[in-house]
Amino acid sequence: MAITNALERGHKVTAYVRSPESFELRHELLSVVVGTLENDEAIERAIVGADAVAELVGSVSEGTERILAAMKRHGVRRLVAASACSVSDPIDLPDFELSLLVSFVESRRPENIQAIRRTAAIIRGSDLDWTLLRIPVLNDRPGGGAMAVGYPGYGEVTIYLSRADLALRC
Repeated sequence: MAITNALERGHKVTAYVRSPESFELRHELLSVVVGTLENDEAIERAIVGADAVAELVGSVSEGTERILAAMKRHGVRRLVAASACSVSDPIDLPDFELSLLVSFVESRRPENIQAIRRTAAIIRGSDLDWTLLRIPVLNDRPGGGAMAVGYPGYGEVTIYLSRADLALRC
């Protein structure tokens, strides 16, 4: 849906997909590059000529390193990357509900939390113009709700977001 929104706004989009058979979208402004996060040549083809990169994988640090390296080689400075609400920021204030969620996930899947945080650290350590989308828990509620943007602990953001609203605003 985010790709559709970009295309409807007149942006040229290159979608980097692993399984082209499951990617059915077609549009005159859309190019599709098939590859994996281990395929440097395909990553290069997807990034060359781009103004910006939206990396929506979230927690594959080796793939992120490859994407960042290709961006640097091709002079692409802008990165918007998916992350998770378990990645903290110095501006965050304590948030009880978020702390409970992160503690729960960390107790069940510590390797997932570590991977997401490692990927965020790689992005933050780059010299790119980056934005981390610290995505909360996604649900299947209908879109159309207000999507709060901000930092935990200020009463602006919640730990839930509909997939439809995320797609509409990305």
